[in-house]
Amino acid sequence: MGHKAIIVGGGIIGCAIAERIRHRFSGVTLVESQSSLGQGASSAAIGGITPQSGDFCLGPVGALAQRSRELYPSWLARIRVESGVDVHVLGTGQLQVATDPGELRRLHGSMLPALTARGVDVVALDAAQVRRAEPALTGDVLGGLLLPDELALEPALLIDGLRAMLRRDPRVDLLLPAEVTEVWSDEHTAGVELRDGRRVFGDVVVVAAGHLSDRLLGFPPNCLFPVKGQAVEFAAPAAGGLRHQCYALIPVRGQEQGAYVVPRADGRVVAGVTYEKGLADTRPTRNGREAILYGVTTLVPQAADWRVVRHWAGIRPGSADGAPVIGYVDPHHRLVAATAHHGLGITLAPVTADLVSALVEDGPIDVQRSFELSLCDPRRFIRVPDSDRPGTARPSPTGRRNGQFFPSADRFPAQGGCA
Repeated sequence: MGHKAIIVGGGIIGCAIAERIRHRFSGVTLVESQSSLGQGASSAAIGGITPQSGDFCLGPVGALAQRSRELYPSWLARIRVESGVDVHVLGTGQLQVATDPGELRRLHGSMLPALTARGVDVVALDAAQVRRAEPALTGDVLGGLLLPDELALEPALLIDGLRAMLRRDPRVDLLLPAEVTEVWSDEHTAGVELRDGRRVFGDVVVVAAGHLSDRLLGFPPNCLFPVKGQAVEFAAPAAGGLRHQCYALIPVRGQEQGAYVVPRADGRVVAGVTYEKGLADTRPTRNGREAILYGVTTLVPQAADWRVVRHWAGIRPGSADGAPVIGYVDPHHRLVAATAHHGLGITLAPVTADLVSALVEDGPIDVQRSFELSLCDPRRFIRVPDSDRPGTARPSPTGRRNGQFFPSADRFPAQGGCA
């Protein structure tokens, strides 16, 4: 690969990639539309590093997330040394608990053997053991699972550390606020065009713009989509908060609603989250707040007396099959997508940076990374066209010659039919 890289998007994914590949390029330009890094979905995240949480993690995505969690200790140590920011990690694990017999059967009868078969450290608990581990939980808990290796951190601190690292590195140019309107590549170069008409050129462009990535990459309809999420933060309870991350599916009018609470180092508690597919606004709503508070107070009754200090919303990037989209989207191997992490952006940041780094090195990729890249391959949604014949000049969709510009729906028909 050449000497300069451009990364579109300054959230946790874009910053993690910039931090990882800055050693492999003479220059890295990180373009962010907001006035500061990490102001999108990253700032709205609760901060769980949870590769074993939820049924969808029982498949290949769970293994990918597990490797990402294993990368976290060395990554955070590097951040601490280079930035001086110590990102506190909650390492007490996560309790997944059940308040009805059907959910307990699912946890003990389905999740426990599936996780055990994968080699995951998991402990089955009865009701008394759950209450000893976390006395604040409701007396209606019938039992659950302890996942001792699940972690959590405060995303704002992680972004602070990454921001400090990138600002101190003379190889990294932070271009913000600046909105990218097009990305392109040809046989010899790649680049972006900004709203103000400026162009930035490099050898590779990585699009890590969260739910906005689709506007630049032009996937078929409904392959990629926004998922709004709301959360609340409580002041540190006077009587003390929680020791563990806690999660439960709470029955509400015949449906299940997730309740997720995460304690912070200073005693604050954050809770959520909603999953509002297709919504791309960041307005917190009364219904969202009430749904979260109902779930939290059902799981932790004393939370009814906790003081809410913040209620917010963010937008996650989702995909039709629940897996991230990481890989080349052009025939020249100069445009890389790194998006669609759904609710696992914090969890998957280190492994995403690792996979993008493996791609842009232009060297051999080991078996494990090859499997992970195949799981995340954009070609499951799009057809990457063959490269133009050497010496052939033809107009691009925007009238420029010798370039692949996006979006362009006719260039990328869906293979699997996302629409």
